[in-house]
Amino acid sequence: MDGSLFQHRVTILPVWVYRDVFRIKPGDFSSSRNDESTKIKVKFRNGKETSMHHGWITSTNFSEENARQSATLRFIFSTELAELLQRTFPMSHFREIERRLREEHTTTAQIEEEYPFFEFLDIEWDAEGRCMHLTCHFTTPMQFSAVFQRLLSDGVVDRIERELRSGKNRVHVTKTGWRPREEMGQEEMTTNVIYTLIDTVNHELYVGEAENLKARFSQARHEIPGWTHYRYDRLPEGTSREVRQSIERMAIRQLASLMENDGHVSGMNISNYRLKNRRIDR
Repeated sequence: MDGSLFQHRVTILPVWVYRDVFRIKPGDFSSSRNDESTKIKVKFRNGKETSMHHGWITSTNFSEENARQSATLRFIFSTELAELLQRTFPMSHFREIERRLREEHTTTAQIEEEYPFFEFLDIEWDAEGRCMHLTCHFTTPMQFSAVFQRLLSDGVVDRIERELRSGKNRVHVTKTGWRPREEMGQEEMTTNVIYTLIDTVNHELYVGEAENLKARFSQARHEIPGWTHYRYDRLPEGTSREVRQSIERMAIRQLASLMENDGHVSGMNISNYRLKNRRIDR
């Protein structure tokens, strides 16, 4: 696994690979991803699980005279697939993050020598189907797997990756999936959020905001006492309480327009769930 797969979502196809193994003709692809000729399918396989994604092959420095010597082919794939590779090869991804967090002169060879392990991704080309097949062949077990899974589910890894890719000044909201109520004790470090509570038995929903999520969970929610699951969106660091509360009220008002609610606001009632927030902006 090469770090460029995580960072740039691209890998260079060596001349001997695209010419002698894949039998790809550089002249069949243009230099622009906007050109239809560059678009391909990408099939990723990890054990019994497979998924389809978008990809591109671009060609530069091409002419009939120099095609065999210096034409450069790049295999590019979607952000969605890059994030899937990060989850599939977490050790390689963490090693690449470590390199990028260090001084710029730290090379891939140096970091691999310091942390020696191997993970393998096989790449094959189906010319007839215009599809690049990626197959996971070997992964290294993640050390401290419970800690890693928590960092991953809390969006910490995603936030570091985005900051390294786009800079710290870019606004980013970390989203989570639904978690059972039993996990609320693990939210000691979860701050500055818009959260949602759901009662899957009584079909009820509640939206709130919190500076510290665990502290808020320690307070009884009389509006929805039987809530069974929760999720949250973590706002960027530095978001003020005033802004957080404005976003909360906006989310509540939007949901009130879609479902029955305790604020007596008329809506489209597209769900069998009821919004339990009582304070709803008109």
